[in-house]
Amino acid sequence: MAQFREDRSELLHFDDPEFPVQYRKNFIPKNAVLDGMIFHWHEEVEFIYVLKGSVDYQLNKKHVHMEAGEGIFVNARQLHLIIPAGEDCELYCLIFQPLLLAPLGQLLGDYVAAVIKNEAIPYLMLNKREAWKARVLDDIAKLEECKCLEPDKTDEGTMRWYRGQEGDGRELAVMSVLYDIWLQLYEHMPRERKEYGESGSDVLSMKHMLFYIHENFREKIVLTDIIKQGNVGKTKCTKLFSEYLHMTPIEYVNYYRVTEAMKLLCETDLSMTQIASQCGFESVSYFGEVFKQRKGISPRDFRKQYEDENGKKAL
Repeated sequence: MAQFREDRSELLHFDDPEFPVQYRKNFIPKNAVLDGMIFHWHEEVEFIYVLKGSVDYQLNKKHVHMEAGEGIFVNARQLHLIIPAGEDCELYCLIFQPLLLAPLGQLLGDYVAAVIKNEAIPYLMLNKREAWKARVLDDIAKLEECKCLEPDKTDEGTMRWYRGQEGDGRELAVMSVLYDIWLQLYEHMPRERKEYGESGSDVLSMKHMLFYIHENFREKIVLTDIIKQGNVGKTKCTKLFSEYLHMTPIEYVNYYRVTEAMKLLCETDLSMTQIASQCGFESVSYFGEVFKQRKGISPRDFRKQYEDENGKKAL
């Protein structure tokens, strides 16, 4: 279950709180049910490097597609989500707290702030066509050589960061790579502000409205509730959801409820009535109707399909 700070940003948990780095080599099947398939934001920066297949990424209002050999840098506090692109995908995912790079305070802190506060780079696409971007991608891959990955027992096909033996030097090896990545970003970032058509107040309104939905999806939600959280009018609210998510606000409420229901269908043996109730649907019939509209299959058939493909019953 995701946790949040007072400012409603996601609170990420690291295996070692003193070394806030997440590094994973993920295999994402084309029909994956991802916890991350909702808009979220956090203080940490994020890098994706696609190794095989392809994946889609939503960042603020932008929708981008990445093929093997491509990646993306997502700056701090940006709305984003990753979405399977209809085929199996293997990728590296690197997330870290940028202040980790500034142990000497102001001296290195200026270099960190210069990047994370640069409004011209909410994100950067990475590819092999530009030497410095290729170097960043190579650095991300190089982290695997630091012997900081082990199989994730809870997620088949995924390699995850682990702390390792005290004094084995892996943290120093990782830090050297992170500094090189940051140097490339700092040296090549835009020095002049560019207009991306993104309003800071719009992003803030979206964050407040999304947070409200994510926290209250089990309860009855009406449009006026969402509007109030965003401190916007009805027309503005509808426009923002259309621009950012290509849905109406209430369609997104149902989208989120279906996403949560998918997890329960795969991970529990709860009845359809229990799942409908826990996910905020007024009745089992309405749950089935909305689920089939969004997924093209009934909840029962979705659970059976998941069990058949995984060779086991839901836990």
